Amino acid sequence: MAPYPWGTEISLSLSGLQPGRTYRLMAADAQGIRMAGGSVMVSTPRPVQTRMSTAMRRDAITTVLVEDQDGRLVASLLV
Repeated sequence: MAPYPWGTEISLSLSGLQPGRTYRLMAADAQGIRMAGGSVMVSTPRPVQTRMSTAMRRDAITTVLVEDQDGRLVASLLV
């Protein structure tokens, strides 16, 4: 994770996601407050390499969350 004055950039490698579906990326802090980090559309069954950007400060982030396009949590990554 890379801290910046505007927030944090997080490099991710995501696997096991379904091609043709869109996924939302979010950062969360210890209190469960979530902040948007962008989205990805999966085009192949191969792992997706991406970078998400969030306004949440690096020192506040405890978890990266991935939700499918229906709003279901599909991954929760402790950082």
